[in-house]
Amino acid sequence: MGKRLLAFVIDQVAYLIVGGGFIAASVLDQVHGGDQVPAALVPDTPLALVGYALLAGLGLFQWWYQGTRGFTLGKRAVGLRTLSAATGQPAGM
Repeated sequence: MGKRLLAFVIDQVAYLIVGGGFIAASVLDQVHGGDQVPAALVPDTPLALVGYALLAGLGLFQWWYQGTRGFTLGKRAVGLRTLSAATGQPAGM
């Protein structure tokens, strides 16, 4: 359980670093600019859109990497792999 939890945390930190910084910067920019931030915190500034695009790209990469190689970034870091029980190969897309 410890390795799986650590792999999950590493994956989430990767998302936070890649896209979360752009989205947080966009929200902070709106707050400091005096704009009222929407209740859902879904800013539509170019900075936030870059963050959303990076998050989507990382999500697609993780999906591809898991399906074709059996890893996510976090699983690779801690030495775990997801394989098909029938074939012993990555499960596929």
